[in-house]
Amino acid sequence: MSIKKGQGKVGSLLASNRHLMLIVIIAVIGIIFQFTTKGMFLSSRNLGTLFLQFSVVGYLTIGVVFIMVTRGIDLSIASDIALIAAIGAVLNVDMGVNPVIVLLVMLIAAMLIAAVQGFFVAAVGIPAFVVTLAGQLTLRGVSLLVSNGEEHAPISS
Repeated sequence: MSIKKGQGKVGSLLASNRHLMLIVIIAVIGIIFQFTTKGMFLSSRNLGTLFLQFSVVGYLTIGVVFIMVTRGIDLSIASDIALIAAIGAVLNVDMGVNPVIVLLVMLIAAMLIAAVQGFFVAAVGIPAFVVTLAGQLTLRGVSLLVSNGEEHAPISS
């Protein structure tokens, strides 16, 4: 372990253990939240809610990793999810469609979105950045049209 000029042993130790420092910083932030929320931050209800909300992001991350490994980019993933969720909510809440059919329709919608964007990238030759940026704007607008800009809850199971 070499010490760079102007960097002491402590600075060198911190630089070589970035992962450890990240964990320590996250723990300190968690402790601060625990005290400022009077013990509610680490409650089972709050942690369950955090993990449930994180699960969506986790699944999206898995898909984006595959795109990034192949040196691609997808700027429209959040808008894709917004449109698919709006379709599912309108079908289930407003129209009372069976949840299994709703899931199938949502899956088909996701495959159609991916196929259209993939067509423009692969067959037409438009860069993925442009296609997914246009998709981001278009799909977000369509999701607002589908949902009429309103919340559709509660979703039945």
